[in-house]
Amino acid sequence: MVTFTSVQPLWTKLRLKKKVRIVSAHPSVPVVLAGPITGRDGIYVGGHWESKSIVKFDRHALKEIWRVTAPFESAWPRAMWSEDMVLVQATRPGGYGLSMLDGGTGRFLWGPEGPLTSSAVWRGCLLDRYEGGINLIDPVSGVVKEAIPVPRGSAYMTLQRGSRLICHIQETTTYFGFDLASGEVLWERDLVADIAKHVKLNERFLVLEHATSPDLFLVTPRGPTTLALSVVDGSIVWQAPVMLNDYRPAAHEGRLYGAGSSHGSDGWEHFIALDEKDGRIIYDIPYEEQLRPCYYAKNTTIEQGKLALGFESGHLVVFDLATGLLVWSQDLKKSIWGTAEADGRLLATAADGNLLVFEDRQ
Repeated sequence: MVTFTSVQPLWTKLRLKKKVRIVSAHPSVPVVLAGPITGRDGIYVGGHWESKSIVKFDRHALKEIWRVTAPFESAWPRAMWSEDMVLVQATRPGGYGLSMLDGGTGRFLWGPEGPLTSSAVWRGCLLDRYEGGINLIDPVSGVVKEAIPVPRGSAYMTLQRGSRLICHIQETTTYFGFDLASGEVLWERDLVADIAKHVKLNERFLVLEHATSPDLFLVTPRGPTTLALSVVDGSIVWQAPVMLNDYRPAAHEGRLYGAGSSHGSDGWEHFIALDEKDGRIIYDIPYEEQLRPCYYAKNTTIEQGKLALGFESGHLVVFDLATGLLVWSQDLKKSIWGTAEADGRLLATAADGNLLVFEDRQ
């Protein structure tokens, strides 16, 4: 069933009114809808927690191509592995895992096996932690092609930058850098103690995020503060007096973008851009009046100089990247869990089980 509801402004063309097309993905089961994941010819969505179904829509016509029920407790699409293979997050008794789905047929190729939860890739393989190190998993068969011992075998892999991993030694505040190619530990530091010298920390764990630079990774402790650390030796490269919070910042063309807060702010959320090289604040703009009820930002989508951001509060917001100013916003009255772009249209997944498609209609 497809219905249409009028909304205001745009995604790609500022002078056109917008309509949101509601494509029913899970019509009978109100679920948190994960995705959308966009592939060469399809758009993949799935129920988060309550549903085992994954649905593929035609990328252009938005007609359902297939619907598959996962042989796991739950499953939802996580990323495109290749043009025709979809990496799927799944739950099974005892925890999470990854599986691989053939995008053409909807057939599960393997999984979820073992503790495989990372979508990190090296030498064409998925990386998976095991008790003694890192396994390289063949994406087609799901079998282990190679095992790389890690001196701190119980460490948890948190980030990957090329052949380098940032790992956390469990039950401690110690992190270390490990090079997959050489098999060597590059550095080892108590990052919590290091960061506590610069900012007050209320927790013993760190949230590590990717940057566009292969030599940096980000830490966003509650502060508000954002820090960039060196992949090479774990040292602090820069610190900015803002926190890009709620969800991972968007890294794009040497800048970091996201919802956040800053020192001395009045508590309203802000839209913030940082220079990734030195942490310089490009802009820090408080939300306009209609956005103040927003909370819990989710993933971002960047297209044609604009950034779309969905919120668990039900708001869908588009900012201009050059200025940081609000382009348009819509309170959809239901939690938004993901956004993506396909053929110039903005897609959003909602907690009521629908895929929302914003498209120009003259």
